[in-house]
Amino acid sequence: MEIKTSTIPKAWIKIIETVLSKGEHIENKIEMQETISTIITDPGRDMLHKRFTFNKSQMELYSAQVLSGENPTGHPYTYGGRFRIYGSSAVDQLSSMIQRLNQDPDSSRATAVLWVPEIDTVSSEVPCWTAANATIRKGYLNFRALFRSHDMFGGFPANCFMLFKMQEYIANATQSKPGLLQVVSWNPHIYLADYPTASEVIGGIA
Repeated sequence: MEIKTSTIPKAWIKIIETVLSKGEHIENKIEMQETISTIITDPGRDMLHKRFTFNKSQMELYSAQVLSGENPTGHPYTYGGRFRIYGSSAVDQLSSMIQRLNQDPDSSRATAVLWVPEIDTVSSEVPCWTAANATIRKGYLNFRALFRSHDMFGGFPANCFMLFKMQEYIANATQSKPGLLQVVSWNPHIYLADYPTASEVIGGIA
């Protein structure tokens, strides 16, 4: 199903409503079997909501780490590491996307993959964000991300903040402006531990 709205917080509220009303109780979460495709038309505007589980400074720091490829925690993988130091050849996919778009602004081939088969088919620690694509149309940089599984309460807004910062970075490097942000979420869910707060948010207690 598709959700289209102007900002990250507005998308978040619509998603919470959708998952809680249409999801099924599976183990420790409420999960939808249907994929959610979220299109945010102005992702850089009004990016925060007072009930988000993070603040702006935390997300600015996290986004900078993703863009740099740093791994300060020593985790088995990071999104930045997969994006900037991919696989045994250590491919910098972010730079490759920018280079491709600068060489051919009409290209639809500016794509990155975060799933490493030789690692992730056997590991228990695998990335939820698995692919990204960027295109420039009419001077606007549109950015798309695919998640194999997605925590729509705590994870989605944080991911969107980070994704917009990457979108903005690529736009600046290709003399374009940030356009649409599209997030495709397989297995969208809300953990039962977050259910009370999620219910408050959509109930107007936010």
